[in-house]
Amino acid sequence: MYTKHHKYRQLFSNFSYLSISQLFNILFQIIAFPFLIKILGTNNYGLMVFVESIIIYFAIIINFGFDITATKQISINRDNPEKLNEIVSSIYIIKMILFLISILLISIITYFFEILSSNRILVLFTLWKCFYEILFPFWFFQGIEKMKYIAFLNILSKTFYLILIFSLIESKEDLVMVPAINLLSVITFGLIAQWIVFYKFKISFYLPPYDTVKKYFSEAKYVFFSNLSTRLYVSTNKVVLGGITGMSSVAIYDLAEKIIAVLKIPQKM
Repeated sequence: MYTKHHKYRQLFSNFSYLSISQLFNILFQIIAFPFLIKILGTNNYGLMVFVESIIIYFAIIINFGFDITATKQISINRDNPEKLNEIVSSIYIIKMILFLISILLISIITYFFEILSSNRILVLFTLWKCFYEILFPFWFFQGIEKMKYIAFLNILSKTFYLILIFSLIESKEDLVMVPAINLLSVITFGLIAQWIVFYKFKISFYLPPYDTVKKYFSEAKYVFFSNLSTRLYVSTNKVVLGGITGMSSVAIYDLAEKIIAVLKIPQKM
């Protein structure tokens, strides 16, 4: 009876934390993005979204379907400390390799495309999306069913971001500061997430055998390729729109998309 009661209580707790986090996401979008369009202007805001849409391709590569496969493995082995060490270490190694490959590809693409080469600093700071995929191990928290950490990190990082953009973003010239603030937020709260994983939950990082790492990579690649077209759809719309009609159109499209998104439950973190 106690076990069943505990299970329902944990389920309700996780649902409550995620619901609060989703409501905060809605509030965040209502507050942040109209403010940024107003201050930066549609062209600058559209340029920022355009660059983000390109970087998202590489964030998808770094994610590599681990939000599904790693979550499953963590859930199955949550009571096995040695197995958890193996899973977490393997996933981080794979993500770091994919991150380095992505950085190389981004550098090459930036060199060959004028719109990116003329906005190198903007591209550099927009790499926060790639750092996010490494530093925020939500797959771990989902696997052990500790959604409160997802909610807390999400709310704290976005509150930090809101405080800084309202304090520092004053004109169109502050465009680059927006992704810089995002990068600062991701690094700050991402490191806190790492502390929670490795200190609070006593996960030990080590170098697993090659075959072990390969196993987790192979398991995830099928999920990655099966979901690739869906994940690329939204970003590709913005990239194509920016290339054909200009950055102001990207800004309008992005704002309309976010207005629709706030009505969707659940939302993606």
